[in-house]
Amino acid sequence: MSKIAQSDSRGPDGRFAKGHPGGPGRPRKAVKAAADRLDEQIAEAAGDVFEVALSLAKERNIAAVKMLLDRVWPVGRHRALEIAIPEIRGAQDLLPAAAALTNAVFAGEATGREGADPRPGVEGA
Repeated sequence: MSKIAQSDSRGPDGRFAKGHPGGPGRPRKAVKAAADRLDEQIAEAAGDVFEVALSLAKERNIAAVKMLLDRVWPVGRHRALEIAIPEIRGAQDLLPAAAALTNAVFAGEATGREGADPRPGVEGA
């Protein structure tokens, strides 16, 4: 370890010691206010931006087509999975259920995010 002198506000591991929390950071209200303002600006300009992208897509601009399709059918939206899994009656049924879910992800029937989502919504068979 180096022999550089540390200030009294930091411990030997480099973290702030008790009673020395470091800087105040950015106030949360300022971050939320900035995000809200950006949301307002985007909402106001959404129609114009969409019209420009649509006209570019009609001119066979592939990037514009991709952008439009990503907005119309966004990837990664959560949806309830409708896959056949065996009913779970005990611990011995967990492996076949997990295998059915994994197979659905590998087959492209569900995204990895949907397969990893711990919320209910997976339909049983």
